[in-house]
This record gives sequence, C-alpha cells and structure tokens, in this order.
Amino acid sequence: MRYFIVLISIFVFSCSSPKSELVRSLNGTDSLVINFNQPGTDNIEHTMSTTEQKAINEISGFLNGQKKASGKCALDGDLQFYQKGTLIGNIVFSYSVDSCRQFYVVEKDGSFNSIPMSNKAKDLLNSLQQGKGWY
Repeated sequence: MRYFIVLISIFVFSCSSPKSELVRSLNGTDSLVINFNQPGTDNIEHTMSTTEQKAINEISGFLNGQKKASGKCALDGDLQFYQKGTLIGNIVFSYSVDSCRQFYVVEKDGSFNSIPMSNKAKDLLNSLQQGKGWY
C-alpha cells in the first residue's frame, strides 16, 4: 500500500506542468487589453478589454509553451497585460495563417522568441476578434 501511495504521488507531480517564467511574470495581472489589427497592416481594427480574472488566466495560460526562435509572419494583434494601470507584459500574436500561429515574446536582450499557439487559443482569439465574446 505504501508503494501505491508513492507511485500515485509521483504520477501527480509529473503530470502537473510548472508555469513558465513568462506566465509567472504575468502573475498579478488585473486587466487585459487585446488589440486586433486590420488584416495585413499594423493598424488596430478592434480592441477589447477585460478585468475578469478567469479570462485573464485563460489567455495567460496559453503562453505556457516552449519558446523557440521566431520566424517572420504577419502580426494579427497583441495582448497587453496590466497591473494597477502599469503595463507588465505585451505579447504579439499571429493566428490568421495556420503555419504562423504563434505568440511573440520580446526578450530582455531585445531578441524575439515565439511560443506555438494551440487550436484552442486560435479559436478563442478568432471568436474575440469577431466580437463574439468568450465563447
């Protein structure tokens, strides 16, 4: 019985994924602004914002992927995370072309890395861009 408890404990700890440094840096976010660009431009077409913690956590949870060097893709918008009125994170995203679905993170040294975007993140951003709300 003791070995069974140990095995269950190991399984539980191995299945829980730790938060990335990026997601941890966004802890304390109390508002989120999402800007959507006009297709093929850097001009903002639509903006939405929320202070709903569940929505902020869902969006920041999408940023918990493995970073890699980023390729060049058209940018569809950005996520601006705020804490008490101060911008604490600005993440650019691309989702309109399937081969370019990713979040772009500017590193402290000025370089860019990307995090792959899941289908769920793409669907949610697409829904928000169309003005449909949180599903």
